[in-house]
Formats: sequence, structure tokens, C-alpha cells
Amino acid sequence: MHKTQTLFEYDRLCADAGLEGIVPLDESTFEALELFLASLTADAGDTAEEMHDVFRLSSRRGRKTLAVQNYVGVIAAADTTIEVLPKIGRPHRDSAEDTERIRSVFLAMLSELRDAQFKNLDRAGLATAKMPVLEVFIAAFLDEVREILKRGVRSDYRDWAGNERFLKGKLNFSEHVRINHTDRSRFAVEYSVYHVDRPENRLIKSTLDHLGRQARDATNKRRAKIALDHLAEVGKSSDVRGDFAACKNDRNTAHYANALRWCRIFLGGEAPTSFPGLVTADALLFPMERVFEDYVAARLRTACHPHGIAVYAQDRGRYLFDSPKQYRLRPDIVVTDPAGRRLILDTKWKIPKDGKPGQGDMYQMFAYAARYGIDDVVLVYPATEDAPCGERETYRTSISNHLGIPDRAICVHTYFYRLPENISTGATPDDGAEELTGYLGTLLADRQKQRQLYQS
Repeated sequence: MHKTQTLFEYDRLCADAGLEGIVPLDESTFEALELFLASLTADAGDTAEEMHDVFRLSSRRGRKTLAVQNYVGVIAAADTTIEVLPKIGRPHRDSAEDTERIRSVFLAMLSELRDAQFKNLDRAGLATAKMPVLEVFIAAFLDEVREILKRGVRSDYRDWAGNERFLKGKLNFSEHVRINHTDRSRFAVEYSVYHVDRPENRLIKSTLDHLGRQARDATNKRRAKIALDHLAEVGKSSDVRGDFAACKNDRNTAHYANALRWCRIFLGGEAPTSFPGLVTADALLFPMERVFEDYVAARLRTACHPHGIAVYAQDRGRYLFDSPKQYRLRPDIVVTDPAGRRLILDTKWKIPKDGKPGQGDMYQMFAYAARYGIDDVVLVYPATEDAPCGERETYRTSISNHLGIPDRAICVHTYFYRLPENISTGATPDDGAEELTGYLGTLLADRQKQRQLYQS
């Protein structure tokens, strides 16, 4: 029987229920997960380094354990689908309500992921917090397939060769003479047929067939079966990479784009462009650092727009050294107001010890301030139960540090961003974007007053 196991960031796993503080897994599931990780680590490229970031193998009391790192998502192992959720505060493992709340927060954040296909996770999907993450992804893919079926499955010409009883297209004379020298009723011909069996449809059918076996939600299984019936004349892909390469990108297939992005994931094809997560046929994992960064940037951009404040993510315009240009700086977020004043924000998916940024974070922020000529930089951390903040009014704290540069007073601020809550169908996430926008506006205004006083 297929099972779903829910884990959280930094959980430790072991095939032994007797170890305190360890999440027990079935022996077969633990072995399948270990073999899966070993096979990925053995591959060429940077996968071994990625897997070191996803799971860490260690031991406790002579038993092998796997420690989940800050990657979240789903991974299939034997007859178990492992769901890894972000550790927001102190989640209660036995509380279904707590798990559903964290799952809905994760999906809301994932829907803002930049340069990836998860933008099309609609708000209806965010409301299904009781549904495992994998089932939500399957439902999102089925929604895209439904749109394709509504707008029409595209056909295309394909070459066909056969020994027919009619003359059509081009006669393959040498083949005709070879096989029909005693049968004048047949013709070896080559011609084109207009058919739905094209690469895009084959990939979709293969994905539907794959997900029909993986899905455990009755609605998803039924929808996949209905979609497969509509593609009865389409064959399954025998060369996934070849079919992806043969896909056409024109106005006739524009409505296929999102569905094909999902196909790349579920069939273990190429990962989305510029996406640093781990994407294989058996795993779909996301680095929470990147998820948090993209979510804050997207929500802040929406909140700042009415105020005329521009928000830029991953700016690459400066280097630490100019001659020669070395060590490109990539601040997470650069904010510019209508007067040209700027702030730099850097997101961190962690809780600073005692509310104080680490030494490395401070070095990084001072480098940004010095090279961008900015006096105020903000470190943005998630506001959770573990964060040194409580009520909404105390979400932000400020730490001032001055760098010995003439006529400069660089200040590093620490801000705790309130994560979304109460996600419902069709609703915009209720998070701290408006509060952060107001805080940044105050910083910009105060800095302008300080400069005017200094100049006078």
C-alpha cells in the first residue's frame, strides 16, 4: 500500500523507531531513499554537491541516519512519497491542522518562484492544504491539460511509408519493385498524414500515464483517466529527450507551454532554466533560501508599485573589485524610490542567534553598502515562533553599525518578515509585504532628513 510521510526541514531519519528525536521510516523506505541518493551522488556533474545540500548521511548509536537540510518538496522512495515541508516555528508533527497550515504557506510561497513553472499554481490549489504537495502539483498539471483539451489538441504532418492498396504521395520505386514484383495490387508509397501523434501530445500522454499510477487522490486519478481517453490516438513517447527537442514553439502550440514545463519535471527531463533545485523523475525539491527570496521580492514588488517604488531582484551591476572586474555582487533585492534613493535588502531563511546577524552576513551587507554607495541595508529574516519578535509591532528591530568611511554612516537593519497566513480560495496571501513597504518608506524618508541636516 502506498503511503505518504510528512517531514520538516532538519528532521533526522532512521529505520529504527527506538531512537529519541529521530523520525522512523520503514526499513524498505529508508533503504530505497539511501539507494536513490547514492545513485544521484554517483552521477557526473554537480549532483553530489547538491545531494550534500539536500540530505546529510551520519550515524547515531551505530545506526545510519539521514538529516534533511533546507530543501523542501517531494521525493519518491519505494512505496512511500516523502513530503518535506519548511520548518516554520515549532511544527507539531501529530497536528493535522498545523501541517495543513504550513503546507498552505509553502504553496503560497512556491507560487511566486521566479523562472519556474510554479507560477501557475492557482489559488484553488492553495486552498487544498489537506492534499499532499505532490497531489497539488499533479492537479496543477491536469489543469493545464484540461485547457489544452478545451482549446483543441493540435495535429501535425508526419511522414508515413507503407505498402498500400492505393497510390498516394510518392512511389518508392526501388522498394515497390522489391516487394511487389508479383503483386500488382499494392504500391510501396511515401506520403504525409495529418495526425495528432506529434511530440507534444506524446509527452503529455506519457506524463498522464505516469501520474495515473503515482496519484493517490481519487479526483486526480479520475481526471488523468479522462484526459488519457481524449488522447487515445496518440502514442506514448519512446524517446523523451528527442521529443522535447522536436517540440515546436509557435502560436499554434502556445497553450502547450505550461503543460510541457510540467512534463519536463514529471518525466525527469531538463530542469527549468536558471532554477537551482533538484529535479528528477523521483524528486522535486526546492532550496528554501531561494523560495523565500523570490516570495519576498514578488510580494514586495506588488506592494511597492502603488507608491512608485521600483523593486529589482538579483541585481548584477557591481563588482567587489573594478580593476580587473572580479567577484560580482548579487544583492537579493534593490529598492529605488521616485527620487532615486536606494536601499538593498538581502533575505536569509534562518533565525539569527539572539536576534543578531552572523559575522559573514555583516561582511556581506557592508560590501553591498560600500560598493553601491548606499547608507542603509536591510537583512530580512522570517518571523516565526523561534524569531526574537512577538507581536506585529515588534517584527522589526534595527542594529546600527558605522563603517569608517569619510562622510558615510552605514546602517545595517534587521527585519523579520511576517509569513502568509489564512490562505483561502481566490485570496491574496495575508503577509508582511505592506508592513515592509511602510518600513522601507520610513527608512528612505529618515535618511533624506539626515542628509538635509548634514548639508545645512
